Amino acid sequence: ANTEPDTFKENNRSVFATTAAGKPKVILVENKNNASNFRLALETNNIDVTQIRPHQLATSIPLFATTDLIVLSDVAAASLSNRVLASLESFVSDQGGGLIYAAGENSVKPNSLPSLSLENLLPVRFEGQKSREKARVAISLVIDRSGSMQGQKLEAAKASARATAEVLSSFDLLEVIAFDGGAKNVVRMQRASNKFKISQDISKLTAGGGTDIRPALSEAFQNLSATDAKVKHVILLSDGHAPFTGISNLAKRMSEHSITISAVGIGDADRSLLQLIVDQGQGRLYMTDNLSGLPRIFMRETTEAQKNAIVESTTKAKVTKRVALLEGIRFQDAPELLGFISTKAKRNTETLLKTTTNEPLMVRQKKGLGTVVAWTSDLKNKWSARWIEWAGFQKFWSQVVRGSMRSKSLGSYDMSAFLNDRHFKIQVDAIDSGDRFATGLTSPYTVKEVGSKKVVHKGTLEEVAPGRYTDSFIAPKLGNYLVHAKHYRDDSQVASSKAIARFSYPREYSLHQSENRTLKELVKATHGKLDPSIETLTKIESSPKKHYSDVWYYFVLLSLGLLIVDTFLKRIRLTKQ
Repeated sequence: ANTEPDTFKENNRSVFATTAAGKPKVILVENKNNASNFRLALETNNIDVTQIRPHQLATSIPLFATTDLIVLSDVAAASLSNRVLASLESFVSDQGGGLIYAAGENSVKPNSLPSLSLENLLPVRFEGQKSREKARVAISLVIDRSGSMQGQKLEAAKASARATAEVLSSFDLLEVIAFDGGAKNVVRMQRASNKFKISQDISKLTAGGGTDIRPALSEAFQNLSATDAKVKHVILLSDGHAPFTGISNLAKRMSEHSITISAVGIGDADRSLLQLIVDQGQGRLYMTDNLSGLPRIFMRETTEAQKNAIVESTTKAKVTKRVALLEGIRFQDAPELLGFISTKAKRNTETLLKTTTNEPLMVRQKKGLGTVVAWTSDLKNKWSARWIEWAGFQKFWSQVVRGSMRSKSLGSYDMSAFLNDRHFKIQVDAIDSGDRFATGLTSPYTVKEVGSKKVVHKGTLEEVAPGRYTDSFIAPKLGNYLVHAKHYRDDSQVASSKAIARFSYPREYSLHQSENRTLKELVKATHGKLDPSIETLTKIESSPKKHYSDVWYYFVLLSLGLLIVDTFLKRIRLTKQ
């Protein structure tokens, strides 16, 4: 085929540019690197994950503005300050961010159940308002006060009893029963919030004589049975030997009434007797010579008692509501989870998955502009150990994350950018989610050449009308430019805007068919030639050429002169002398 020759090389190349969103950004908050498989699942699916420790959340608050979703993995509530909790609530409700709260054994450590501030943000309830006023744990400390305990041993026992009161929540119950030859109730069963009174009563504990565990255990059995606590536990401390009579049957009866018994032996304590008690009482045995470590043993044992909100039994995930983020997941092929936290879904929430016992497993709720998801199992290789090996694990979590995060890192306002012969004009129309003009914003912007990181111009948009911000400048040269503006209110970024201004070459190099037709008509009217060669333009033709000139105006001038003469002659009279 015949093609016309290339006339201008300047218009041979043009550039079209558009903006593309980067990877979604997720902050994963956990104490250790136990959720590495969860992180890998996200990164494999093009999600950018930043992992931090709970104590780093406070200094990471500025990152929330450019983050799409935050994951709290087995984070104790005690590690979340009021400032962090307020920022999380604003991140979800005001900025439209996503939050996933994944449970775990640290979630129910002493005083670690979500505080009211965090629980208000979550779609599940760990303890209802009424149940908060009920004891969840009742502990009976049964302490040896025989003569051999006098001195440092007894003081260490008192310190351990006080430590137990400190780690219990305010509504939990505590009592202290001392025994020698008989039983004495040193601290009556009461709420652990009475810490000062409990400490005073513990101080009155003195050594006596003899060692008989059975009367003290029997009284603990009676007192614990009278409470309506969910968890009932005995911690027995002794340094000597005591009769076996009736001990095994008593411990077994207590176990049958859901009362567990753990024992701590000091020095030469009768290990065989204590082992018998914990075996029948389904508890744990600690043998130690280190008196300074005794309070830590009591605190650890109290922690274990408080973990009974955990349901460590196998369960399958049942779909209770089909939604987009669960699409294509074959839960019938999913293995069993090995544990979860017992919760209740709040009103106006969506329970997406349940356990085989019909307790919430995954609950979702729209909170302001954002979304909150509660996952009552964990993300680690403890309860989710089998799920990590499941072929659908990565697909499941990547879909849950993408379906829960905000679609944009920030609000976006419409921007237009125009470039006309290097005259650059930028205009932003700022309208918020309530369809109102966003006024009073500070809007700095940068201009870069497409494909370059170099900033060619910086400026600040000026508000010229409610919600309308503009600026103009002279571009250094024609080309393709990316304009990026950030909009701030009170030093906090609320939105951003991006636009492309495209001008690849001057307009004179852009010749269209309509312009070619115009040139042909001009050549025809003037009897010239279209696109002549250099030789044609410089050739001198020797043949004579006729030249026509208009002469009509000469006759007009002559007629005008004769008219003037005629008029003159008529006005002047000539006479003879």
